[in-house]
Amino acid sequence: MEFTTTIAIAANVSSVMTLRSNEDFLRRAARAMDAELVEVSVQRLDGGAVTVDQRRTMPADVVPPALRAFLPQNVELRVVEAWAEAEPDDDRRFGTFALQAKGIPVSVTGSIALSDSEQGCELTWSGEVTAGVPMFANVVEGAVRDAVVRSMQEEARQVELWDGPLPESDISE
Repeated sequence: MEFTTTIAIAANVSSVMTLRSNEDFLRRAARAMDAELVEVSVQRLDGGAVTVDQRRTMPADVVPPALRAFLPQNVELRVVEAWAEAEPDDDRRFGTFALQAKGIPVSVTGSIALSDSEQGCELTWSGEVTAGVPMFANVVEGAVRDAVVRSMQEEARQVELWDGPLPESDISE
């Protein structure tokens, strides 16, 4: 099941990139979604390319009630974002993402674009949800898509709620 969602954020591209690679911000965003950030790492390459690898746990209530009986009480997610280096004189950023749920035959993969807008910037996620659950694939894929989009929207809201100066990226590399 394919999806695209664009989220307006009242912050510039540089600020959003800084927060998306900051452990304090990622923990706060996870808590806002009733999840726990278990582990995070950031790898930076020359030129500004960055990969953010997160492991989160969250309650299984993000899936339809009829399917919860087949899931553990908490779902472990691995989310990886790989951002390409910024082009000279171009604030846009492009990347890819992948999400996998441990023990659940579902994955989400796609592309990310972050670009300036009049109000700050826009974050666009385009992806595909794939579930290996015979007979229930459409239901599972729709539920996962909806949960992923809600998560993206909440992370954007957390950027706007960030108070104080922008932190330096302090995640071990």
